[in-house]
Amino acid sequence: MLSTSAIIGSKAKITTPLPPSGLWIQNSPGNPGYMDGGWNAVSGATRYDYRIDIGGGYGFGVINFTSTTIFIGPYDEFDQVCVQVRVTTSGGTSDWSTAACEIVDTGGCSPTCLTGDALITMAENKRIADVKEGDMIVSQDEVTGELFDSEVLEIGMMKHDKMIKITFEDDSEITCTVVHPWKAEEVGWVSYDTDWTGRYYKNIDTISKLEIGQTLIGKDSNKTIKDIIPYVEEKDTYQIISLSKGNVYFANGLLTKVEH
Repeated sequence: MLSTSAIIGSKAKITTPLPPSGLWIQNSPGNPGYMDGGWNAVSGATRYDYRIDIGGGYGFGVINFTSTTIFIGPYDEFDQVCVQVRVTTSGGTSDWSTAACEIVDTGGCSPTCLTGDALITMAENKRIADVKEGDMIVSQDEVTGELFDSEVLEIGMMKHDKMIKITFEDDSEITCTVVHPWKAEEVGWVSYDTDWTGRYYKNIDTISKLEIGQTLIGKDSNKTIKDIIPYVEEKDTYQIISLSKGNVYFANGLLTKVEH
């Protein structure tokens, strides 16, 4: 909308407009890698400009004379796409709006995944690569500690190459992506790459850094981390995305989080 006009004598002074409000962006349904977006119309607008940043700084986008919606892409999986918009009226051109950002999701699991050999706790434990939608696995009430069976509603698989191998004092180990979260004594949820974990796990309020010496919480026993080795190697990875009840499960006996 236009900012309030200043009155000088009997004449109205037309002032520079405010940026458009209501800017939004989301993954385009049915169009993997593309984004839909839009903003509220501004009275008296003669044109809108928008610009896009996917991590390298804003480049100039498009001069659009009429529409308040956009369809942009394609982008790569897990790119963070940010959009700003401005408007031109008879009073001039507004500043750029506050950015709206979204991470590109083309399907499959996010970067928060486990390698296929991780054992999922259920009546008869299965490798996560063998878990199917409809399987019943063990979940837990995070407040009371109560254990219960929960149905797997969605599971994802995709290739990732930013991995860590966590070794424990009992010489057991587990391999996951750098973004995958675990529950540790005293500090709560932890991951190796806290920034990206925070972007994907809206059901976790605080993420701390995964570190040697922390003790991860398990179903039957807790395990203390002896070593963490980050490495780059492309692997098939899997994640339980949602459950019918609860939002945690156990991998190699350790408490971890579903994505949604």
